[in-house]
Amino acid sequence: MKGNVFILASFFCMLFVGCKEGSEQNAQKGELVSFAGERFNLSDSFFSQVSLVPLETMEQSPIRYIDAVTMSGDTLFLLDKRLSKIFIYLTDGKLVNIIQDVSNGSKEYGGLSDITVHNGSLAVLCNTPSKIRYYTYDGKLEKEQALTRNWDSFASLEQGFCLYERREKGEGEINIFDEQSGAERILPQPNGNPVVRERQEKGDGIRYGTGRYLTNSSEVFFTEPLDYTLYTIKDGMPHPCYTIDFGLMGLPNELIEEGIGNDNFMDMCTDKKFVYAMRDVVANEDYLIFRTNPWMFLLDRKERKLMNCGVINTGLGVMSINYLPVTGTDKLVQIYYPLQLKPVAYGKLPKTKLGEEVARIYKDIKEGGNPVLMIYQLPKKQV
Repeated sequence: MKGNVFILASFFCMLFVGCKEGSEQNAQKGELVSFAGERFNLSDSFFSQVSLVPLETMEQSPIRYIDAVTMSGDTLFLLDKRLSKIFIYLTDGKLVNIIQDVSNGSKEYGGLSDITVHNGSLAVLCNTPSKIRYYTYDGKLEKEQALTRNWDSFASLEQGFCLYERREKGEGEINIFDEQSGAERILPQPNGNPVVRERQEKGDGIRYGTGRYLTNSSEVFFTEPLDYTLYTIKDGMPHPCYTIDFGLMGLPNELIEEGIGNDNFMDMCTDKKFVYAMRDVVANEDYLIFRTNPWMFLLDRKERKLMNCGVINTGLGVMSINYLPVTGTDKLVQIYYPLQLKPVAYGKLPKTKLGEEVARIYKDIKEGGNPVLMIYQLPKKQV
């Protein structure tokens, strides 16, 4: 009888330890979501709204390149890092103002890193010197706050900002900036599900393409190259939200063991469509979209179902994997220049609402003028 009691006690002890280890592992990696190989035709009809914004072109407003987009109501803010300018437009495409305070003066900036809407103001992350500047929605400077160092991007939090710096070694640094005190607090490096067991040796730097590793839609999300875990910021700390099992699209051990700094690494990933980075997360409570180096993916957050979308199929014959998250919203935007849309005018447009909208605006688009924004809003499931 005593032997049976001992065995039973041992069983429950093992069960308790196993449950504890499982819960700790889940806390470290977040919820595991496996890709079952299913493809999803991500067309414009999936989204709850698709709007076209032909950006007005004036003599003083030629946009060279759009690096970041944020919006509030019917006002759009577009960051052009190359020109160190912020273009302010209405959603009908009319130009409102241009922020171009480029200088080395104490009340100006030398360069721009990012923009976001924050507590009723346009917040601008500046470098050289590093600071955050606050503008009204029509472009008037309100105030500025100094930072201790330069950062790549930032996201709005209730009490301040989350700051992110991307490095070449496959890791990023996350800080919290307290708006009231002006203090910066370094967050601990998250321990999620790194693809590589060890970081590269010093000097084996490698770039992992373009895209945002820190985004802000329904939540603040961030990702890291060579890591299949998607993190959130909660209560001022990093927390794993989802860990993705990409199956056959995941990096194989033999490729990792050859060395991430190996000259063949990027070529192999491109050739075999291996995923080495997740970025540009856009989400609401029902859906989450992110981009990888080969494809776009859609996650049904309620059903825990991950699908490969490839690209957004508009039926216009102009498709791209590239998009920008519209910071602070559940929207994403694709940017088309007049020459990209020119073949559309000569082709047969689809008999859809989007096709009719392209036909309507095309006659007013100037060749060599500013681009057209195609803004998609994630749908919400009906209750």
